[in-house]
Amino acid sequence: MKALLIFAVLLVGCDGDTSTTTGGSRGRSPTQAVEPDTRPAFVLNPSKPFVIEFGRGSGRGGLDIVKVDQTGSVQLSRIAEGQRVESTSLRLSRAEVTALVGLVNTNQLTGMGRTYSAPGVADGTQWVLWIEQSPYQKSVYCNNSFPGPITVYASGLDG
Repeated sequence: MKALLIFAVLLVGCDGDTSTTTGGSRGRSPTQAVEPDTRPAFVLNPSKPFVIEFGRGSGRGGLDIVKVDQTGSVQLSRIAEGQRVESTSLRLSRAEVTALVGLVNTNQLTGMGRTYSAPGVADGTQWVLWIEQSPYQKSVYCNNSFPGPITVYASGLDG
């Protein structure tokens, strides 16, 4: 969890000059700045060890984080009432883990760009997605710009 928070802070500080404005592609709007990721996409395998961490929030309020692994172990944490951290855990069934992995693969999350941002928006909401399955790693940072594939994943995760 600390690694995800540190990662989010590092990405917030990334130089926007490496971004390109694109339009017309799946999940992108004409006002969305996207930094491509040169790492190859991969297919997440539900039967091999993996970790998916998904954080949503803001620099002001902190991130609500959901961490899932291949066993179905889920760790949830959030900032509540200021700086107090609340956390809990639960377990997904094998079918739920397979469905979650299906959301990653169907929405091609490992092939997304590195960062998505809305130019000209000074404050707002950030999302951070981290997927790891050795030897592969994928990170996606969204700053006030949330492409379709990641919003579909977020909806499925919340379900």
